[in-house]
Amino acid sequence: MCWRWHPRKVTCATCGYLCRRETRSVWLGQREVFVGSKMDEYEERVVSHEIEPFARESGEICEIPRDSLRQLRCFKYVADYTQEVDAVFPREQREIPNDLQEPERSDRFREVDRQLQVAITQVIGAARQCEFWFPYRRGYGPELHRDLEERHRLEWSARIWNVAAALLGAAIGGGLTILAAWLLGG
Repeated sequence: MCWRWHPRKVTCATCGYLCRRETRSVWLGQREVFVGSKMDEYEERVVSHEIEPFARESGEICEIPRDSLRQLRCFKYVADYTQEVDAVFPREQREIPNDLQEPERSDRFREVDRQLQVAITQVIGAARQCEFWFPYRRGYGPELHRDLEERHRLEWSARIWNVAAALLGAAIGGGLTILAAWLLGG
């Protein structure tokens, strides 16, 4: 459960947790497999990137529009964009027959890409209730937004505890004053 509640609906396009995720192979070095024989060792890592304001407005998440849907993610795993885009622009309509000649095929690719970008823009721009929404700040990736949110949460907790301590101190001080006045017969 998140520490705040949003009385109004928000959009994913204005959220700091909207991100582009890609898997990268990272070279770890070489290890010896057999005596005198070495093998490169790799590890697959998932990397999350900020989505720039232009891409949030246009739906152009990456250079190849068909890859945009695969890479578009909610860092908090709240929204399933693939399912939502499928509802707006079904997969069957995105398929391109293999028997089309090159000019028709290129035109169809461009049209599907354009419609896919429109569908992505509709989905991330749709108003929704989300308890994990956090305002987008340009230049901050999803991990930095998470850290910023945690810092905000801790600051609010500290403020609440300070107010509670002040109220408790005032109540105890007032109670002691009344007790002292009563004991002294005043």
